Amino acid sequence: MNVQQGGWRRSRGGRMKQSGKWSATPRGRTSLGGPTSSGAAATGALPALGMGGRPDGNPRRLVVCTGHRGTPAAPAFPERGVLTQPATPTYPAVLKGRPNPAQSIALGPQSSPEHRAGNGKPATSVLNAGEQGHGTEASNEQPALPPLALDHCPWSRMTEYRMLTPLPLTSYRELPDQVAAVHRDGYAYFPAQLDADQVAALRRAMDALTALPESYDRDWQPPEHAYLNKSINNVFNRDPLFVPYLDMPGVIDLAEALHGADCHVIGMTAWVTGPGRPDQRLHADWQPLEIPEDLMEDKRIRIPVFITTAHYYLDDLDAALGPTAFVPGSHRAGRPPRAGETSWKGQGEQAILCRAGDVVLFRSEVWHRGTANASRRTRYLLQVHYGRRMITQKFPPYLNRFRFAPEILERCTPRQLRLLGNHPQGSYD
Repeated sequence: MNVQQGGWRRSRGGRMKQSGKWSATPRGRTSLGGPTSSGAAATGALPALGMGGRPDGNPRRLVVCTGHRGTPAAPAFPERGVLTQPATPTYPAVLKGRPNPAQSIALGPQSSPEHRAGNGKPATSVLNAGEQGHGTEASNEQPALPPLALDHCPWSRMTEYRMLTPLPLTSYRELPDQVAAVHRDGYAYFPAQLDADQVAALRRAMDALTALPESYDRDWQPPEHAYLNKSINNVFNRDPLFVPYLDMPGVIDLAEALHGADCHVIGMTAWVTGPGRPDQRLHADWQPLEIPEDLMEDKRIRIPVFITTAHYYLDDLDAALGPTAFVPGSHRAGRPPRAGETSWKGQGEQAILCRAGDVVLFRSEVWHRGTANASRRTRYLLQVHYGRRMITQKFPPYLNRFRFAPEILERCTPRQLRLLGNHPQGSYD
């Protein structure tokens, strides 16, 4: 298959050909500069593809570059597009001169020992093309992308990449509109909730946290583990820096509107994930009610929101850094996803590509997953989980072994104390 600038046409045998200035071929050559075994990058344009299908009729895959001896052609892509990480990445690629997340193309390779040794076999990368943009309050405009220079990456075999288009991110100023978005779409978006200093302070605090096994914390570190994967529970109780995130303005107003004025925090978790962290499976955090889909189609049925999670993103997210993927509207499926399911009613996964300091709050029934970190960077995420008063708080260790730090409680406001569980007497008390 050739990929070139210009129009697509189908060749004999079902293959696609295209006339233009640039092509990538199974022989590791480009029409811009001949053989690419020297490792020099070729530049050109990748045709922008819609979601309706790829040129050869399969909407899931597009061959875009090949090469020999670990030095495949590495084109720069000036067109809009999302090139996402493989389902099981191993050795990540790096993008040089990356612009902001709304103007990035991410690439996650697979590399094998035999190809790194330079056995001369051609390498082929299989990527997806789509469109992405950074959500704004008024619209979801998708700016044109400038050319990018990619490090050449060794592939020794054809790799399937999942198509992940960006999740539409539209912010609403009015609280009723935010509530409606959570019921309609399953999530609400808060841009620029944190400034650069707050983001940097949170990242430093997360790096300083140590794992407590009795709290079900995790701190996987290379080389003992294949990749960095650190998750620390109850972080509000570990460092006063985290206390204000119990009730960040705007976010807490939506949580109380959804769960009631007596809602509380049921958990707060810091996540730090390094290069090589694989894809999570698609899941729902909690499905409180399972209801037949034909009943869920009745617009009169609106399930209360029992649990929500606020994701505080502390990186400029692109497709290589392992963004969260949602299936929008899947909270109305009335069930969690089945094994192998990747879409609901024709709606596939969409990635949250946002800026550091943005927040997305979503309900527990939304089908979602963390995607693979196919970059050479570490990703930071703070999760704050809210629930209705009757939902149990998840502060391990249990059986009365968890203790609030006195210095934390001393600095809490009455609202923060209520969010931590200081409720007036109610039912079942």
